[in-house]
Amino acid sequence: MLKFFRRIRRNLLSQGNLRKYLIYAIGEILLVMVGILLALQINNWNENRQKRKEQINLLEGMQKDLVRDVRTFQAALRIQQRSLERHTILRNIIYKKAPFHDSTTYYFASLNTTSTPIFVVANYERALREGLKIISNDSLRNDLVYYYEYTIPYMDNKTKIDPKYQFAEIMRPFYNQYLKVELDDNDAVTYSINNYPMLVSDNPFLVELDAALLNKKVLIELLEESLQSCRSLIDRIEKELQVLR
Repeated sequence: MLKFFRRIRRNLLSQGNLRKYLIYAIGEILLVMVGILLALQINNWNENRQKRKEQINLLEGMQKDLVRDVRTFQAALRIQQRSLERHTILRNIIYKKAPFHDSTTYYFASLNTTSTPIFVVANYERALREGLKIISNDSLRNDLVYYYEYTIPYMDNKTKIDPKYQFAEIMRPFYNQYLKVELDDNDAVTYSINNYPMLVSDNPFLVELDAALLNKKVLIELLEESLQSCRSLIDRIEKELQVLR
């Protein structure tokens, strides 16, 4: 190809036709420029395609993490809702000073129920390493950052650290004082209540039980809100993936 162009240039110069030579030279320059622009365009297209693939891969990973978080929130909600029901029944029994029944032992033993949700952040941490700008949708990126930088740490604090929501720890002194745990002849664990009359008259216990019930309702609301946020992000990621694919 280069020999072909050199031959044309030599012929034009040998003919002394300056006007044709200039037209040819300009055409050759334009041809080179077009080639460079095409090469740049192809390179940009390849880079954008690679970035899009990386973004799709990252969003798919984050979506899977969020699906796991949904299951985590659902499990925590089930535990807290069942616990709220049992503790409400126990509160009613205690306040009414109802006669002792075997079921009272069951409800009292449930005071030791706890849940410590573990949230998945692997693909968000990967996004931090690779650069969050890889997510091209600004609104989605900002909401994902809010979820992982605020919602998850906030829920971690409430479910694992904040003393008001560590219900098993709050109730442990009363649990240890009034619940007797033994093994029967078959080595099965059995529970019984020590001094039931004293339990129903224990004002510090009633105060802590009332506070725990109130805070448990607050925690359930927080879990429900976080679950809704998580589901919303899953749906938005799915819509974004449909556009990118």
